[in-house]
Amino acid sequence: MILFGIPQTARIVLLFQTEVDTVSQATGASCPPVGASIPNGEAWRWVFAPMSERCFSPVAVRNPPRLSRAKDALEQCSCWGLSMHTSANASIAAFKAVEAIFPRARKTLGTHVAVGQLDGTIGIATPPDQHGHFDLHPYKSAPFLAAFQTAGVIP
Repeated sequence: MILFGIPQTARIVLLFQTEVDTVSQATGASCPPVGASIPNGEAWRWVFAPMSERCFSPVAVRNPPRLSRAKDALEQCSCWGLSMHTSANASIAAFKAVEAIFPRARKTLGTHVAVGQLDGTIGIATPPDQHGHFDLHPYKSAPFLAAFQTAGVIP
């Protein structure tokens, strides 16, 4: 059997495996969602400088009330993924949209953008939406601090 493009004999373990399994069991929906696959390419994320492992915590960990407010399985699952973007422009535009309604964004979400190369060592990603946003469900052993570099301050 092949799961997310990996032979089932090579069992993958997500960083928040128990939590995504709970979402799947409670809702009957697949988490990560059907259509998620191993990413290959550049990804952008909001971070603080200097970067730390905390910069790669999902919203369910950083803001638990948001998980409690999630209305459906897809949104609950998304809370356990890491928000990423396909380009610097998409990431900065998304940040500015959030900051327009959440003025404390720079204190809680990040002050910089970081870029990383995603590959089979990082996790499983949803397809990007029309704004270049996607969720990355990281593997337990994902080497984020080695894979990402701070690219600059969010203007």
